[in-house]
Amino acid sequence: MPTAGRNAGILAIKKAMVAGFPIIALETLEEDPAEAAIQGIARGAFQADATWYRFDLQSGLRCGESPIEGCLDLLTAMDYLLQNPGERGICLFKD
Repeated sequence: MPTAGRNAGILAIKKAMVAGFPIIALETLEEDPAEAAIQGIARGAFQADATWYRFDLQSGLRCGESPIEGCLDLLTAMDYLLQNPGERGICLFKD
């Protein structure tokens, strides 16, 4: 069962996402559960599957499970996202 502190944290992330905050920083040692929680919050907040981008130093930028060609470093990935805003989505930067 989630603790009150965890519930408050999840609620704060949901409010920030719905409000359209461009950047939300989350520090955790448990990346996979945090990523799953953020995906769940996004599905609930946007009532649809938002475009899901993920960046890490080993794989570069990915849209879902598909790599974005040429976006293997952080600056190139950020440039790509700024030049291709598309529809509303989430980009998770790891590492």
